Amino acid sequence: MKITAKSILPIITTLALLGGIIAFGRSNQNVAVADAYHARIATMIKAIPEVIGDWHGTDMPLPNEAVALLRPNAVCSRQYVNQKTGDHLIFLLIQCRTARDMLGHYPPVCYKSNGYQMRSGIKQLWQTEELNMEAMEYEFFRALP
Repeated sequence: MKITAKSILPIITTLALLGGIIAFGRSNQNVAVADAYHARIATMIKAIPEVIGDWHGTDMPLPNEAVALLRPNAVCSRQYVNQKTGDHLIFLLIQCRTARDMLGHYPPVCYKSNGYQMRSGIKQLWQTEELNMEAMEYEFFRALP
């Protein structure tokens, strides 16, 4: 039997399909691990207290445009008011399933275009008993009229 490119093509195609099936099966295992991770993150974000010392929080909805753009897994959008001093702050924590969802809403660009000035941007590692989370912590301010 003479081996030609035409006779090898079905073998190569079969091996390529087999490789794709194996890769797909492995990626499904990674999806299960990722789903468990994102579920834990969502539970942790939902557990952020509304009252922290003298600070009392009120949930604030995200704009529909931000939800559509970010497709968040979990959100804590809350305004806290210090009951003793009257100071207030807005706390916003958004966790997306994929970093690609953040491309259109990069805080140093988005907040600046909405009238905020960035005071700081610090890389953080937040640790819990079960989980380590890498994050960026930004501080923005806007002078009130």
